Amino acid sequence: HYNDDVFRLTEPGALEKNLEEGYFVIYLQPKVSFAERIMSGAEALIRYRQEDGTVIAPAQFLPVLEDAKLIGLLDFFVFDRICAMLALWISQGKAVVPVSVNFSRYTLAEQDFLIRLQKVFGRYSIEKKWIIIEVTESVKGVEGMNLLALIDSLRAAGFSISIDDFGVDFANLSLFSSANFDELKLDKTLVDSVVTNQKAQLVIESIVAICRKMGICVVAEGVETEEQFHFLKQNGCDQAQGYLFSKPLPIQEYEEKFMPVPARLRR
Repeated sequence: HYNDDVFRLTEPGALEKNLEEGYFVIYLQPKVSFAERIMSGAEALIRYRQEDGTVIAPAQFLPVLEDAKLIGLLDFFVFDRICAMLALWISQGKAVVPVSVNFSRYTLAEQDFLIRLQKVFGRYSIEKKWIIIEVTESVKGVEGMNLLALIDSLRAAGFSISIDDFGVDFANLSLFSSANFDELKLDKTLVDSVVTNQKAQLVIESIVAICRKMGICVVAEGVETEEQFHFLKQNGCDQAQGYLFSKPLPIQEYEEKFMPVPARLRR
């Protein structure tokens, strides 16, 4: 169900106006290393703040913008702001960590995607090691989209690639034999029941074992309890992301809480 404010974003010039006026707010959620329990990365997320201050989650506006073929504008807005933010933090001598940026499958399918990506990135004097591009398997369902070719071209350009939402529906294990990527994110649906569900445990153990042999970093999403954290740590996951450590925070609040990075993150 979408409200009228969301549908108004599809009117000519409306999305651009809302972006310029600050109604779209970037949040950051930290990733924590299992080995040291310190912040080792972050993910950029977007929220829509209406005029009355109500914050709208992505599920309430992303599909509308995708249908209107406007999602690329929002995706590159986030990417530009994250690059600018990293450049500022580096110039200030802050201890930065790599930040993951999501792109809609429709944005990724655009023919000039890589050209646009490099053009935006080129405005800022930062190294590509600070940016991770998140790609979902669902990209394969977009007409004319070649997921493997996209991943290869992005990595050839020097960007790291993360496969997001692995474990949703029927994840395709052929990715491991056909695609070259740097990070795999275990979806929250797998993590939720990992303490009590033996089948989920076996699946995660197997995936982590494959990733270790292939040098792929494993990130567990939706970690909310110490029991989940302990099991995933014992089974070799590299990074955790979830409410056990922090919900997504507006950039200013994220800076205040995590920069400089505290010696140890607590609940």
